[in-house]
Amino acid sequence: MTIPLDFDEDGRVSKGSRWINVPTVFDGGQVIANEDFLLRFYSKNKFKDPITGEALNIFKSLDEAISAAKKRSKSLME
Repeated sequence: MTIPLDFDEDGRVSKGSRWINVPTVFDGGQVIANEDFLLRFYSKNKFKDPITGEALNIFKSLDEAISAAKKRSKSLME
């Protein structure tokens, strides 16, 4: 899931927000699709993949994040 990292005081995604692609499938195949939960979970865990321990990439724009997510998804299917 691609989620924003920066919000304005009203809780809306801020202009120029950074974005992150986070895994939503956890050990045992459990899928979590709740964006608020995932943002809190990964923030608390310093934006690391809980299975591999690798740091997740943070992107400067939504377009950049989506492009990277599509590329990664394609590589997983191969």
